[in-house]
Amino acid sequence: LATAGAIYMQTNDVRSAEASYQKAIAQNPQFIAAYAELANLYWRQQRGLDYQNIMQSLAQVNTMAANQVQQ
Repeated sequence: LATAGAIYMQTNDVRSAEASYQKAIAQNPQFIAAYAELANLYWRQQRGLDYQNIMQSLAQVNTMAANQVQQ
């Protein structure tokens, strides 16, 4: 799904790209690359609040992943 999002971005189909990234995150909440790509999409679209929210989610997932590695 993240790959589909990237393909949609290449064709400037932002809505489908966003939906693909969101679906990828819903299916695997620890899929860091999907968060990063969705953040990039929001940044390019100048959607500041959405960007901030997804970056906060990414930071939380990153922290959880780091804690799992340390255990």
